Amino acid sequence: MRIAVIGPIYLDSFAKCIVHALRDMGHEVLSIDPDRGLLGNKRKSIEMALFKTYPVLESFKWKRAIVEIKNFKPEIILSVLWDIPPAILADLKRSPEREPIATVWCADALTQFFRQYVFVAPWDYLFFKDHYIVDFFREKLQLNAHLLPLACYPKWHHKVALTAEEQRIYGCEITTAGGFYHYRTKFFEHFMQYQMKLWGPPPSNYIKSPVLKCAQGRYVGELEKAKAFNGAAIVLNNMHYAEIMGVNQRVFDACGCGAFQIVDASPVMEDYFIPGKELVCFSNLKELQELIPYYLNRPQERAEIAQAGYLRAHREHTFQQRLEKMLNVISGNPKS
Repeated sequence: MRIAVIGPIYLDSFAKCIVHALRDMGHEVLSIDPDRGLLGNKRKSIEMALFKTYPVLESFKWKRAIVEIKNFKPEIILSVLWDIPPAILADLKRSPEREPIATVWCADALTQFFRQYVFVAPWDYLFFKDHYIVDFFREKLQLNAHLLPLACYPKWHHKVALTAEEQRIYGCEITTAGGFYHYRTKFFEHFMQYQMKLWGPPPSNYIKSPVLKCAQGRYVGELEKAKAFNGAAIVLNNMHYAEIMGVNQRVFDACGCGAFQIVDASPVMEDYFIPGKELVCFSNLKELQELIPYYLNRPQERAEIAQAGYLRAHREHTFQQRLEKMLNVISGNPKS
């Protein structure tokens, strides 16, 4: 199939995983990176402020994408951006030959719906990782929403044997990879007694926390993420507070990299992994404060759990499998 994928392309990005997985599956893919917008990646916040103040400017950002998509003549437009203005999406779909099926796959929590264009743009299919969001869209608005969890990409997310130098760089007791915000920094302040290496872009200036001394100051993705996760005794995954009935990308990344993971308990975790056998879940801070020293002192038990999670992730939770499910839903064969 001819599929146009809309989403920012950078190391290990959601859109990049999708593009590569679709090409692995034999599809012809056009990648549209909107982050090259009017001012470029480095001035994204300024660009967003301009769009908020002068919405008419937003149409200029999409002019090039509209031309590229129309020239490509896709059968499906798959966007990982859910905040495309309705008029822009309508224009992207407009074609004298064949109107493409417009599909969005939202990888974020519901608090990130920004201007709420996702409710009114002319999407044909909407895929979300969270049961709550799917039910809300279906029951409140009768929109064509479906559950599609996130995944790992085994070509990047796999076990890595670290050299002595890499062990020096990545080795630690606790790690995670993600953005810094107040909830996350406050959470990790409770574990300052451990050797921690926290990976992610440099924190914003408004973040003030003693835990920032553990910040490594750079984003890790693909092979380097695998090294960072394999170098730690524990990948500590504190999910965003708006994860209601879904799980985040890091759940699949950490297991896909063969790392031992402790993660927030979720009512749907057993749909993906067996707690206690393929990863470990915690329900509150007191429980987590007991789990960390317990598992730090049991490397063999950690290794067995990590291996079980690794096999499960690569067997059942890959981007190729998720995209096959999506295409089956679109084709009218959701159970195939």
